[in-house]
Amino acid sequence: MTNKNDKRADAVERLRKAYGVNAATTVYTTVKHVSRSGMSRTIAAYVVHKGNVHDVSYLVADAIGARFDRDRGGVVMGGCGMDMTFAMVYNLSRTMWPNGHKCNGIDTGKHRCPSNDHANDYGQAARQADAELAEIGIEEPRRDEDAAYQAWFGIRRQNIERILDEELGYRKGRKHADGGYVLNRGSL
Repeated sequence: MTNKNDKRADAVERLRKAYGVNAATTVYTTVKHVSRSGMSRTIAAYVVHKGNVHDVSYLVADAIGARFDRDRGGVVMGGCGMDMTFAMVYNLSRTMWPNGHKCNGIDTGKHRCPSNDHANDYGQAARQADAELAEIGIEEPRRDEDAAYQAWFGIRRQNIERILDEELGYRKGRKHADGGYVLNRGSL
């Protein structure tokens, strides 16, 4: 009998090699069936490879450890209250890139780095800038001290921009810990 981890690894390898699934590939989904209770859905998954559309639902099911519904031809995803097509593609992406991925350095357009780290960068940079200022003895003044507050705010903003440019932001090769956002999701 095949080990569950071997089955997952084989499915991931086939998705990569046979169907060209790599970073920024779009996985198209369609909901085939919703249970009467609304607590589960059968979702089909498709990829486009070499100009052809391929149904990869059975490989996605094996890769993420979900059940494959042979009658309806899709992955059975349990749960409700959220977009289960997103959950399926996110789980597949986390399975294929369990150790995260490297930033491609692109911050606009359709090839933009998909990591959610970029949405959190400003807050992280602000906390780091505040800590750096506090370390050298520059504390945030009271807001009613207009001139002092404006000066402090200007220095803080410059430090945030420096941190975003040098350490965070869209730097090619930057390591993102969460591989769940590598794949794109489209709907049919």
